[in-house]
Order: sequence, then C-alpha cells, then structure tokens
Amino acid sequence: MRIGADGSFRLWENDIIRGAKAVAVDGDTIVLFGGYGDRSHRVALLKLGERQAELIREFDLAHPSVSAVRSTFGRGAKIHLVTEATWVSFSVSDVLAITAKP
Repeated sequence: MRIGADGSFRLWENDIIRGAKAVAVDGDTIVLFGGYGDRSHRVALLKLGERQAELIREFDLAHPSVSAVRSTFGRGAKIHLVTEATWVSFSVSDVLAITAKP
C-alpha cells in the first residue's frame, strides 16, 4: 500500500511472495527480502502494475554473512541486513543490475 501526503492510498496485490521481512521501493519497482522456512534469504524483484505486483525475478541471496542475519529492514530504495559483526545493504537498482545480466 502507498499512502500519499493527502491521505489518498493505492493498494497492490501480491499472490506469489509470502513472508517478506523487508521491502525497498524505487518508483514502481520493489524488492522484497525474506520469506517463510527455506525462503528466508529470498530476494524478489517486482514491478507494480495498476492493481497487481508482477514478479520479475527471484533468487536466494548467497552470501556468508546472510546466514547470521539478526535484523532485516527496508528503508527507501534499500534493504539492510544486520549481523553481529556486519551490515550489508543493497538497493533496488543493485537487484535490477544483477537481474539484467544474462
């Protein structure tokens, strides 16, 4: 849901991705991180349509520091993953660049 400064709102449905722990937004492109069970390290790239969020691509984030994540949050266009010793962040544009590679 997007809530405007004037109190107006817009709602999108997503019937594919469940259990995301963080969201990052850049225009009409969003990244969801996390999920239930074995999908806890999932990164999903979606494009917002009129009423639906269309899945563009999803993958598991394979990085040694991700296995020890203690806190996950999204702020603006970035996802942040915090462990005991590290802070990893990536943006919607980072995910777009990765998914554009063949």
